[in-house]
Amino acid sequence: MKTNIIKFITKNLVHSATHIGFKLKYTEETEHTKPLGLQIDNHINWKSHIEEMIPKLSAARYALVRWSTSIALTLS
Repeated sequence: MKTNIIKFITKNLVHSATHIGFKLKYTEETEHTKPLGLQIDNHINWKSHIEEMIPKLSAARYALVRWSTSIALTLS
């Protein structure tokens, strides 16, 4: 099932389980989700999103550096 529940809580709040279902099919409660490519967690913290993006950005940076040095060599 694609539908998940994320309950936004503070770090001091004691977590209690939430059960929502329809016709014996229950949705799953998660601590983090990724709507529209943005990784968010139940504390509305950016840490998980940043940790996920670092390898992708590092690879993109490497590709741009390689590409720019390649272009510079052909232009000179």
